[in-house]
Amino acid sequence: EIPLRGKNEFGIVRSLAAASSYENLKAINKIIQTKPFLSEDCLNFLEEISILYRSSLGSLLKSALPPLKKRKLNNIGVQATKTTIVKKIFEKPKVFTYQDTADKKSYLENAISKNGQTLILVPEAADAERLRELVRGQKSVCVITGYITYKELFDVWLKVWRGEVDIIIGTRRALMMSYHNLGTIVIDDAWHQSHKSWDAAPRIHTRDAAIIAAKNYGSKVHIISHTPSLEDYFFAKHGVYDSRPGRILPAPFSPEIIDLRHEAKIKNFSPISHTLMEALTATTRGSIFLYCNRRGSASYVTCRDCSKVLKCKVCDRAQTFHERESAMKCHYCRNSTPMSPGCAACGGVNLMYLGRGTESVAKELKKNLPNDEREIISLENSEKTLELLKSDKSQIIVGTQLAWPQLDWSKLSLMAFIDADTPLFVPEFRSAEHLWDLAHDAYARMGEKGAIYIQTSHPEHPVYAYLERPEAFYDSELEQRKAFGYPPFKYLLKLMVGAGSREAGKRECDHFIKKLTELTKGSLDIKITPPLEPLPPFQNGQYWHAIIIKLSYKNYKQNLRIINAIVPETWKIDPNPNTLLGL
Repeated sequence: EIPLRGKNEFGIVRSLAAASSYENLKAINKIIQTKPFLSEDCLNFLEEISILYRSSLGSLLKSALPPLKKRKLNNIGVQATKTTIVKKIFEKPKVFTYQDTADKKSYLENAISKNGQTLILVPEAADAERLRELVRGQKSVCVITGYITYKELFDVWLKVWRGEVDIIIGTRRALMMSYHNLGTIVIDDAWHQSHKSWDAAPRIHTRDAAIIAAKNYGSKVHIISHTPSLEDYFFAKHGVYDSRPGRILPAPFSPEIIDLRHEAKIKNFSPISHTLMEALTATTRGSIFLYCNRRGSASYVTCRDCSKVLKCKVCDRAQTFHERESAMKCHYCRNSTPMSPGCAACGGVNLMYLGRGTESVAKELKKNLPNDEREIISLENSEKTLELLKSDKSQIIVGTQLAWPQLDWSKLSLMAFIDADTPLFVPEFRSAEHLWDLAHDAYARMGEKGAIYIQTSHPEHPVYAYLERPEAFYDSELEQRKAFGYPPFKYLLKLMVGAGSREAGKRECDHFIKKLTELTKGSLDIKITPPLEPLPPFQNGQYWHAIIIKLSYKNYKQNLRIINAIVPETWKIDPNPNTLLGL
């Protein structure tokens, strides 16, 4: 306990010295606990994360400690923890692609550490309980996610610290616990985008952080999924990671591909094709899930008279029309305004509603299936609609990807992608891979028991054309990534800055690029892009710009440290980003 600005605070002793060069030092009030709360391995891991992600070591230490309450700390005592000395020999991460749940369970049983603790990292909180069921009966298990209360977190932290639990299942948060004997780290569903933190610092990627942790703890790393990411596939194929022969590629499958160009020829402009409607009518047992990329009734509204698009007054992005609430909503800054009967720019009342959302698809279903006894739900991820999913009755559910973790996939007889093409034409290097992953995730969850339909106007695209030949898809994508210098051929670092105007942001970017170019002059391992504007450029009251830096994998950590050291404090740092144009 230390005196700080007139108050008493908790502090962590990092090191001791016989003398100090500082004057006017205050004395420590008292020692709360003599046994280290954080192991040397844990401290080294956090310090490396702090440097690579340019994040405060103090905030990282806070996340690795239990909620520091005096009464709780006094009750901890000095009970010995089960700790063994592990010789730190780092092994290559192992990549495994499972075919079904039984295959996954078998692999996990063999991967779980025999002598130390096992950490299993999942992308989302909803996945943790499902995985807990899969390893139930193995050893003592605990779960750590963002939904855990302070009281629960303290109790779990204490058990982990004392070595009283053998298997820890959790999201990225679980990486920051204080382990004294971490033998194995498993990254489950490693393809999932939620393994990457994008909205708050440190913007960690679970796989990257897990490998850093493994090197400090001396742990083994297992990267498992039904569909490997392009990076994991490439590194496994080229021996950077270990893999079982013939067990890298995902299972091929053959969904029903519906060509929407034929629907246009027969004047069917409904979001649901004739083929899919026939399948919906014929599917009388079980529930149905229709996946849609957008919420609401229309993706955007435009005026036929002046061609203006109704935009958010806060971030200047097109708003989404929600017919149920008669409101225009921005799904980025959450601003909402009542729907106006006319155009604010010209006063015209000739408005045009374009794009499809969950509400418009649900409305179309109700019109075309008036006698269907199943309830039709437009899942907006609200508490009310999530409660409806608990029904024992069969349902027809329309939802975005937010619905996926909430669904009971074992009840589904049919699943369909309503507007599969939408993400393909977003100018992001991961867009095709993301759709590929979603299609395979649907197949992995449905298995052979259910039918999968995909509506597209581009059936020739590699995502659809190579579903039965996975290797061809990976080779096609890797060829494009290599040409543009994207992962796995280069490591990306995204730097972002906000300013009061576009011009001020551009000036600051140009100034920093000049400084950065001078620093890295003559280095062939570093390539710097001109400033980019995110989509939308105006967010959170500022105009934003981004700089993308491509680093050679050979010495990317060293270059990250050099660059991070000169990045201004007001900038955001995003190593290994999921997106180039998003904040």
